[in-house]
Amino acid sequence: MAPREKWLTFPDMGHIIASYFNKVVVLLTKNERSGASETFFPLRGTPPQDPDSKILCIGGVPDHFVYVKLKQHCPLPPTCKTWTKYCTQEASSWQTSFVDRQAEFVALMDNEKGDAVPKRKLQKGDSKECPIDCL
Repeated sequence: MAPREKWLTFPDMGHIIASYFNKVVVLLTKNERSGASETFFPLRGTPPQDPDSKILCIGGVPDHFVYVKLKQHCPLPPTCKTWTKYCTQEASSWQTSFVDRQAEFVALMDNEKGDAVPKRKLQKGDSKECPIDCL
């Protein structure tokens, strides 16, 4: 096993992974060591026509990361705060496609904490389950 100082860590590696694979990287975690749930966008380049097809979700569990398959158009965590500091001007358009989904995630988390009332009620066809597709 690799020594702990060589382990993949977030948030410092999120932008590197996103930039290397030219994908949106979503980290979902409750683990304090892995940091908060965040979304990482590539630091350079423009998004593709369908940026939804370019999402890689990683679940942070104690001492491990696992691949998570998200349902289409599910809420996404907020953008990592350091991204805007380092992204190029052309890359700044990545976030635009996901703003509504990120706002929905924040509203859901506020509701879970008891800080807010849900903005919309479940409608026919909505799932009461979490937004993760089970394989």
